[in-house]
Amino acid sequence: MGCKAEVEKPAADLVTAYLEKQPDDFLEGNAAVYLMDISGMPKMITRMFALPKMRKRPYRILLAEDAETLAFLPRHQNQVTVIRLEKGRVKSLDFVADEPGLKAVF
Repeated sequence: MGCKAEVEKPAADLVTAYLEKQPDDFLEGNAAVYLMDISGMPKMITRMFALPKMRKRPYRILLAEDAETLAFLPRHQNQVTVIRLEKGRVKSLDFVADEPGLKAVF
């Protein structure tokens, strides 16, 4: 997901659409964690609309409200960053722009 502090809606929409088609325990079953940088989202929109909607999802999303929290992660505009770890070390790094790409990394 150059590191710009904003929610990249196309990437977030891609993940949401993909996860909606999966079983509720999909992320947990794949030992996956969904991190989302919401630092660029207006606070009022976040509190009134985004957070209540996210709470209804059957999977956990770890939210970063401060741009610095996830600034270390590599990003490509409008793509999902997928980092695979093995024994605590980065095994692979992928940038995914579509559903077939997400399916391939899982």
